[in-house]
Amino acid sequence: MVLHDPSGISAERWLDVGGRTAKHRNMSNPQPVVFEPHSAVPPLERDEVHVWLIEGPSDTRPRSLSATGQRALGTLLADYTDRRDAPTILRGEHGKPYAPDLDGIQFNLSHSGRHALIAIARDQPLGVDLEIQGRRRSVDDIAQRYFAVAESRALRSLPAELPDAAFLRLWTGKAAVPRALGEGLSFGLDRVEFELDGAGHVVALRHVASPHAETSGWNWHALHPLAGHHAAVAWHGPARQLRLMRMP
Repeated sequence: MVLHDPSGISAERWLDVGGRTAKHRNMSNPQPVVFEPHSAVPPLERDEVHVWLIEGPSDTRPRSLSATGQRALGTLLADYTDRRDAPTILRGEHGKPYAPDLDGIQFNLSHSGRHALIAIARDQPLGVDLEIQGRRRSVDDIAQRYFAVAESRALRSLPAELPDAAFLRLWTGKAAVPRALGEGLSFGLDRVEFELDGAGHVVALRHVASPHAETSGWNWHALHPLAGHHAAVAWHGPARQLRLMRMP
């Protein structure tokens, strides 16, 4: 897949893994990067997906971060469509945001900690998920309850220092896929199955149990936007170039 790198940093520095189903790749351990700041939105080409990193103040609370992300989303959508005001944003049956007045513009939003991630494309439904590392969680219990058997087994087989990061890499991918379908986590995380390598990196999307999207048509990318943060963007459709940007 051809990757657009606006920062001049090699793709391996900011992409954990990306590809189409069942394509295996040897991936290096991803390093944190700075998304290039853009004071104005660039043209959104039909073969691109734009991913924006939004940073809230250091004292941002979850509720205010959600509002910050919504305002940033409205600003971006207005700029992309040359509107004077932010469009009306509604939520679908399963909570996915959409703008009924914007023909052909698809987007998705996720936030964690004091950061938000927004993905935008033309005529391509998207899913994105952002998670912060370091929260208390029972990785093994969650994996056994909600993940596919092979995924849970792979996490249990990792060295003791690896499961938390591996869990988040896996979780973000599994959450981004149903979001792209317009579903929430109620879709069932065990219905999206990835393969992990011995170091806890996702290497392939194995299965998506959806009557609306064959497994073979998926593109997904695991992102490492900041130290201690994991993210993923996914869509069902042709491969597209990614542009990673930061709202100043």
